[in-house]
Amino acid sequence: MPLLIGVPLIVLAALYGSFRAIGPGGEIQQGYARMDRAMKPLGLRVAARPQGGFEPRGPTMPGFDYRLRGMAELSGERHGRQVTIRFGGHEDAGLSEVEIAAPCHEFEARSKRVAVRSGSEGVVVSRLGAHQGDWLCDLWLAERLASG
Repeated sequence: MPLLIGVPLIVLAALYGSFRAIGPGGEIQQGYARMDRAMKPLGLRVAARPQGGFEPRGPTMPGFDYRLRGMAELSGERHGRQVTIRFGGHEDAGLSEVEIAAPCHEFEARSKRVAVRSGSEGVVVSRLGAHQGDWLCDLWLAERLASG
């Protein structure tokens, strides 16, 4: 008898929680709206969001996971220059790229996880294994290189 009551309640609770997170006006959408407000003082706005969807987990673990595919993108103008920042969803987790559209001396530099290239198109700082706030340091670096 407890199974007949408990299992449907658990399923209903899981469906309700999933809808609150990924449904229209859910936690994911609200998160991007909060990010848009937080980036406004930096002269940036959310220009693109990764697309989400349910995908099968795989043959060894039945069920589905919610995955974000694609890159999130922030863009705007800072110090008179167009700035674009991209960071990845699940398949691109840990990848970030900061691009400043300002002609600069041509050069390239690399370290273990960071690559910098610049030229007539502007400055691009790419990072593998990025953590949440690393793009902000990369933005600072790109802006200093573009202004020098």
